Formats: sequence, C-alpha cells, structure tokens
Amino acid sequence: MSKVGLDGSSDAGRAGGRLVGAFGLLSLVLFAIALVTSRVMLVLHEWVGHGLTAVAVGGQITGHRLFFFGGGFVSYRRAEPFSLGESLLVSLGGIGVELLAGGLALLASRRATSVAARVALAAFALAVLVHAGFYLITGTHHVFGDGRALAKALGGARPVFVAVASGLLIGAGYALASRLTVALGPWLLASTRGGRLAWAAGAAGLATALHGGLMQLEQVLRTEDATYGRIMRPAVVAEAPVPMKILGVPGIFPPTGSAEFLLDEFGMSPEAVADAAVALIGRKPPRD
Repeated sequence: MSKVGLDGSSDAGRAGGRLVGAFGLLSLVLFAIALVTSRVMLVLHEWVGHGLTAVAVGGQITGHRLFFFGGGFVSYRRAEPFSLGESLLVSLGGIGVELLAGGLALLASRRATSVAARVALAAFALAVLVHAGFYLITGTHHVFGDGRALAKALGGARPVFVAVASGLLIGAGYALASRLTVALGPWLLASTRGGRLAWAAGAAGLATALHGGLMQLEQVLRTEDATYGRIMRPAVVAEAPVPMKILGVPGIFPPTGSAEFLLDEFGMSPEAVADAAVALIGRKPPRD
C-alpha cells in the first residue's frame, strides 16, 4: 500500500513523476547529442567529403545550401567530365568521412572514463555509422544521391551488394545500440536488460521524432512557396491559355552532385527542357 502525503500525492505518484522526468531528460539529452552530431557531420560530409574532394580532382565548388535541422548540398563542376574513379571518389567522399568519424568516436568511447563522455561518444558513433550505411545502401539501391555512381559501377551486382550491406548494417546497428544501452546504464531506470533496451529505445525514438519534426517545419518555412505556382498559373493562362509544365526541384532535399548531375536528375538539362517543350507543343489545342 502506498502512502499519501499531506498534499494528496502518493509514493506511487511521486515515483511515476520521477520516471517521467528522467525519461524526458534522457530524451532531451539524446536529442541534443543528435542535433550537434548531425550539424557537425553535415558540414564535414558536404564540404570535406564532397566539396574538397571535388576540388582535389580539379573541380570547382559552384554553390551550397545547408539547413539548420535537415540536410543540405554542395554543388560542383569541372569543364571535362569526371572519370568513373573520380565520380566514385567524390560521390562516396561524404560517406567515407562519416565512417571515419564514427569509427574514431567508437574507439574513443571505449577509452572514456566518465559516463557523460561514453554516452556522447557512443551515441555519436551509432548515429553517424548507421546513417552512413543507410544512406549508402538506399542510394545504391535506388540509384540516387551518393550511391548513384556506385550503383552504375556495380551493374548487375548491385542487388547482391545491397543485400549483403543491409545484413551488415542490421548487425552493426544492433551492436552499436547495445553498446549505447550499456553506456546509458546509470540513466536507465529499469532492472532488466529488456527494460533498459525499451527505455533507451523509447527515449531515442522521442528524440528522433523531435528532430524530424523540426526538420519538416524548417523545410516548409525555407523552401520555395508551393502556392506560388498555383497562384500564377491561372493568371498566366487567363490571357493566353496554353498547356503548361513546371520544371524544378520537387520540394525535397536535393542530393549532392555537380550542376550537370542535378540538372539531369530533376529534368532540367537542355535536352530534358527541349523534350518537355516538344511534348507541350503536341498537347497544344487546335485553333478554331
């Protein structure tokens, strides 16, 4: 039987409040670690992994865009096309930087003496290494972003690579998550291994949801106003009604790549624009 205090609160109620407070605090700590990790690695991934690597093989950085909570890109170009080896080096440079940083953080977490340092380094390693593997696998599978050049180089072996890499990522992710759970031990108010895993997973899930929400909000606020086209189309065709097609980046975070790659990826290369124009001419209504 739980005791009731003068203020009407019970031992069970106070214990529940402490659990909620501890869970919320842990979620905020993991959110802060994830936010710092993603911002630091975004700069290193884009500017060092892609930008400086492109410059090293004779390219020139032509533009960039980085978000506070989401992703970003660095665009580059070179007068002559990149060779296959150079394309692989530049496109996989960002993932390579992530794997190096995550590996160093994992090694450092084993030598850390304080709980806070072990947690921060283990969480950093988990976030960076899992993100690098996931980004590589999905990009290679869908022939998109950083995995585009590798997908083309693999050819028919691409499904095998994706399957093997996916299995390795699942195993590595479980091992890294287990290590983080051990590091979080003093902060997990559960007596069983399953309870500690559930506590850590729940806090990590809440932190991820908070970060994802801020990322989506920023994307809405900072990307082009989607209503502009809907407002302008009727105004234009009111005077000269003709078939129309809007070309551009479809409201998503664009992948990293050269200017030529991005134009080709989103159908804005000279050939794609010409094809779109020819298709529209074919749709033009006959004159009365």
